[in-house]
Amino acid sequence: MLNFNYDKEDRINESVIDSLFLDNKKFGTPNLFSQDLTNLIFLQKNKTGQDILYIIEGILKTIENITNENDGTYALELIHYILKLLVNRYNKNDIGRTDYELYKIVAYSANTCDFLFKKYHLVKKINWGKGNILGSYSLFLDNDLKSWNDLVENFKKNSYYDLTHLKELVDYAIIFDDGGFPD
Repeated sequence: MLNFNYDKEDRINESVIDSLFLDNKKFGTPNLFSQDLTNLIFLQKNKTGQDILYIIEGILKTIENITNENDGTYALELIHYILKLLVNRYNKNDIGRTDYELYKIVAYSANTCDFLFKKYHLVKKINWGKGNILGSYSLFLDNDLKSWNDLVENFKKNSYYDLTHLKELVDYAIIFDDGGFPD
């Protein structure tokens, strides 16, 4: 379905995500939903022996459009899994992605999910748990400036991937502290 550029319609995207969510729930694997959602958005396609990261931006846009002050389920699932990838990479575990791919995945996910966190976390109707991707990762790293700087330098080198909110969200992330979320 998504291979034919149907990812432009929120209604179809939401149906695909809902179906994935319900399948994981039905088969007793709800903890795999965040991984499945991430793999749906960030596809690795092999072309002539090279893995190419393909990002289905329409799904991210749908997550942004359907998240509101009362429901952030899909954004929270994405945050959860992206943080897991970052922590696993930091601990030198193989995550099946190159650093370049991981940084790009983080950039696109943060541009959507961290923006939603910033927009809705003060409403307090959604339990945002540990917060957003960049802020939580910054706190996790504590004083490891090299890992944080590597991520931010990659964003800068790639002109923040021309993503609308990313630069602002990097600045926002560094004001997280052990006391909690900013604002």
